[in-house]
Amino acid sequence: MRKSLGGIATAVIIALVVIVLFVCTVRIPAGYVGVVYNMNGGISDRTLTQGFHVISPTQNVTTYSIGIEQSYLTASKDGDSSDDESFEVPSNDGKGLTVDMTFTYRYDADRVADTFTRFKGQSGKDVKNSFINPEADTSFAGWSAAGWGRMKRW
Repeated sequence: MRKSLGGIATAVIIALVVIVLFVCTVRIPAGYVGVVYNMNGGISDRTLTQGFHVISPTQNVTTYSIGIEQSYLTASKDGDSSDDESFEVPSNDGKGLTVDMTFTYRYDADRVADTFTRFKGQSGKDVKNSFINPEADTSFAGWSAAGWGRMKRW
């Protein structure tokens, strides 16, 4: 009886250790870094690089790509553009211009914790959708419609 009770207790302890390790392990893929937010102490100064890391149950990790990303704001379904994401901007001569845009960006691994703080813990994709895309909409307001026709095409 005592041996079977000891075996059951050992199995329960091993199962608990496996569950805790599974819950407290985070994987950061290649080309990403992780920002650690601790519920008790805020944002950690260190960022997690690629690989497996054991974290506390009171910590949350948000990943950001540090590779060069390309984004599309186009009428067609190019790249990450799921719908018509082209946008219309007013020119300085009162005409509306419909703009398709492709741009590249990347997060700086040394400053990604600041990005996390500035955008209140949003993921990299949410930052792109809530800040970069709307900012692009307002960047063309000073252009004239005639100037667009003379612009060089790459």
